Amino acid sequence: MFDAFISYKKHDADGNITKDREMAESLHKALQDAGINAFYSDCTLSSLGVAEYKKAIDDALDDAKILIAVGTSSENLLSGWVRYEWDGFFNDILSGKKEGRLFTYIDDMAVVDLPRSLRQLQVFEAREVTIAEIVDYVSSSLVACSGAAKAIQNKSTRQADNHPKIRYSYSDSEEARRLKSQAMLVLENDAAIISGILSELPSEKTISVLDLGCSDGYLTKQLFGKFADCIKIVVGIDRDNLCIQQASLEQNDLCEFYCLDVEEPDFDQAIHRIMDENEINQFDFVFSALTLHHLEDRKAALIKLRKILRKGGILYVRTCDDGEIFGYPDDKDLIQSVLRKTQDIVQANRNHGRMMFSELYKAGFKDIAIQNYYVTTAEMDADERYEFYFDIFNWRKNRMKKRIEMLENKEIALNEYVKFCEMLDEIEEYFCDPSFYFCVAGPIAIGRR
Repeated sequence: MFDAFISYKKHDADGNITKDREMAESLHKALQDAGINAFYSDCTLSSLGVAEYKKAIDDALDDAKILIAVGTSSENLLSGWVRYEWDGFFNDILSGKKEGRLFTYIDDMAVVDLPRSLRQLQVFEAREVTIAEIVDYVSSSLVACSGAAKAIQNKSTRQADNHPKIRYSYSDSEEARRLKSQAMLVLENDAAIISGILSELPSEKTISVLDLGCSDGYLTKQLFGKFADCIKIVVGIDRDNLCIQQASLEQNDLCEFYCLDVEEPDFDQAIHRIMDENEINQFDFVFSALTLHHLEDRKAALIKLRKILRKGGILYVRTCDDGEIFGYPDDKDLIQSVLRKTQDIVQANRNHGRMMFSELYKAGFKDIAIQNYYVTTAEMDADERYEFYFDIFNWRKNRMKKRIEMLENKEIALNEYVKFCEMLDEIEEYFCDPSFYFCVAGPIAIGRR
């Protein structure tokens, strides 16, 4: 049985060994060393002594939960067997035949040059990640796939649900990359506002910060690292243990990360244990980015946060509001159609921005200020436009794909997914037109205890 499948082009047009093969070989060794059984045709087929190449490939593809397409050019990734392998694997996922993850490991090429289907998924660029990081991701994805497979098996005992709500998951394809890109869009604006806030709080490196929904810690480290001269400690919490594992991979003198869910009944006891461990009496500043809109009882969560803020302490929330998204021209109203469909299927309030003032007020905060930070395509080049599209829209496609697994009627779900993807493909074409204008607001609420 194989856990993973490595797909790559071995020879170039002149019969020479490709760089793709060298990358695949190094990846295979690292996976094997980590105890992950990976199909790598150069050694796997010879060790099996299989004459029927296609049958061996198909059997391995059926076994594997993860496929890594390795490439240094679009041509290589679209060549004969390579295309056959990843395309067939991906179609099995989309049709509900298997639970799996597909991603690419590339070098000497840009993400935008990937085939469209691969561009929408997790991409690891050799210049940005180590093989060890890829191995960690594969390990985590295998765990996630196992959990999802059990959920699918148990689903047969439930009635069909035509309107399932999909909960956010860090394990979703490309999510780590999207969060990093998204963080960079708002980083400087967050930093400018927070700089003014921190100047009102005690200095001399005494400030304690809580980051609610820290995810993999990327934004936490980038943002609060700018204020290391006045902050004593940043405590990052997230309900996803995979996020906390990623956040804790590198030693950071400023930040401590914990797996903790603000909606769990024992949150108060757990957060006080963490505060005692780090010699925190009360937090001076609570930060939360794109987290509250996922919660079922936001008022209860805000009350919990207010309790652990010192008197005069500041809460800073950045959220979303799809009502503040628009683009022109869009004669077919595709953008609004996609936004409405998203709200129908996700277990989150995509119009949360307009609710924040009322929610903070009812939770007991005072001196509440609401503002929007606007990001537009007006001054973006082609690459920046693509990344912007990816940040705003690609995750929606992933949620729709996930929905296929949750519906009994796979054919209807797949047809809906295909239509949704067609709309997104047209929107992506909008972003390729330099005259197209797109704007999204990042609502921010600031309140004081």
